[in-house]
Amino acid sequence: MAYLVAYIRADHAHTIRTYLDALADSATAPGETRTRDQLRADVLTDTFTHLLTHGLDLTGKPLPRRHGQHPHIQVTIPAGTLLGLGEHPAHLAGYGPIPADLARTIAADGTWRALFTDPDTGEYHHLATRAYRPGADLTRHIIARDTTCTFPGCRQPATRTDLDHIDPHDPTTANNPDTDPQTCQDNLHSLCRRHHNLKTTGTWTVTRDPGTGTITWTSPTGHTYTRHPTRPPGPPPTGDPPY
Repeated sequence: MAYLVAYIRADHAHTIRTYLDALADSATAPGETRTRDQLRADVLTDTFTHLLTHGLDLTGKPLPRRHGQHPHIQVTIPAGTLLGLGEHPAHLAGYGPIPADLARTIAADGTWRALFTDPDTGEYHHLATRAYRPGADLTRHIIARDTTCTFPGCRQPATRTDLDHIDPHDPTTANNPDTDPQTCQDNLHSLCRRHHNLKTTGTWTVTRDPGTGTITWTSPTGHTYTRHPTRPPGPPPTGDPPY
């Protein structure tokens, strides 16, 4: 569960409350057992779920895309949980673990994409390109791997972040077959615009250990902060082939 709070002008708050009351009235039917507060919470959720599902703003215009995708929530679910073979929790990007039954409920109305991991390390498989901008598959890969902005303590979902080159992209070597691709999973991470700007201006610096996936940030004062990779939910890999 979570709280959704807005600190706004008093008349605006009462405007919202009046509209939610009207929606709650329209949702009331004979035999209704929900309390007034429960009805308000449900109609508030239904309103924004409808808008997000259809990709519309309040005027009916399409919402802007990001990374070529419609705005959406991201839930990473172990295959066993999705198929009902286990009860390992899933991961809601920007929030944290959610129980298996809730994950399956979300998946029932969602779009599924398979994410395959290395059987020894649990890391998502390597993808790369020589272009500056990552392709669709690599973009989805980085977003799924990071789940949020990689700056310490930032919970901005990766779907709303920029994909940043940890070591700046050098266009002079981009087409050189003797150099490794710069746009790859080891040199890309998710950064919200604020923390992207901090890195770009050199206020903070960042490195990523390709072996462990650990990201280390160094502040202007020289203090370091470590962000360990977000492992896919579910049991650790065993190296056994899937059945």
